[in-house]
Amino acid sequence: MIRIDDLHTRATLVKLSISTWSARKFDKTVTASVNAQHNAQDAGRFNKKLLASDAESYKDLIKLCNEARSAHYENTLAWGDDGYRLLPSSNYMEYVKIMRALKVEFDNLLSKFVGDYPLLIESAKSALNGMFVHSDYPSTWNLRHRFDMASDFLPLPTVGDFRVALPEAEVQALQASVARKVQASADEALDDARGRLVEVVKKMTDKLSDPTAIFRDTLVTNGRDLVDVLSRLNLGDKELEAMRERVERELSTVDAEDLRNDPTTRRDVASKASKILSDMGDVFGGAK
Repeated sequence: MIRIDDLHTRATLVKLSISTWSARKFDKTVTASVNAQHNAQDAGRFNKKLLASDAESYKDLIKLCNEARSAHYENTLAWGDDGYRLLPSSNYMEYVKIMRALKVEFDNLLSKFVGDYPLLIESAKSALNGMFVHSDYPSTWNLRHRFDMASDFLPLPTVGDFRVALPEAEVQALQASVARKVQASADEALDDARGRLVEVVKKMTDKLSDPTAIFRDTLVTNGRDLVDVLSRLNLGDKELEAMRERVERELSTVDAEDLRNDPTTRRDVASKASKILSDMGDVFGGAK
């Protein structure tokens, strides 16, 4: 369990906000036509793609947004249900460095897409033919302002800090309520970290225990990356750190090619992964 007494000095909250243009539009006319053709009522909705399939600058921009979301989740821990996630201070600088680099790339790709936009509209005319409607497309200025990426930081609540003019009993009740919510979110963050480690080890166990199973290098590299980031995300849970070190020591140093080509190495690592997974079930309990 993570102690909440000084949690606000060891972590902050962060929310990643990303807005984009979907490049899709509901077409009432085509929808009505299809329903009439099949003598149907409200059988479906036709959403047309406003850009042709060769709109590479748009696809690159959307791909970058997805990468940013993944990076955000990988470098933070679960926290409540309001969109904010827990960012330990030990991972703050790494998080900021990663997200700043992604924001620079985001801005560059956005400029490229906006520059291509007039030509992409012309290409869409041919692709959509009779379904093309110029008013479906926002202006260049409006388009640019539909895209944004930003990280919003908030301090963690301090359980005992209530400067309100209420009876002492009410203040204590408020403090207890906040403490319960903070502790529940802290427990969720710990379960998130433990669950990630369990998932990586379980995948290795499942794949390596089957001599015929095909796997990618990411079976090993994902685990290697995870034990690295968990070294900065852990907020002092000794059991998590012990398991993280064990995974790093016993499973993360192996080479994927060796696992493919050497049956003895594969069986050995599979056995280690299976034992670690079993021990995680004993130590972590419900996280497995």
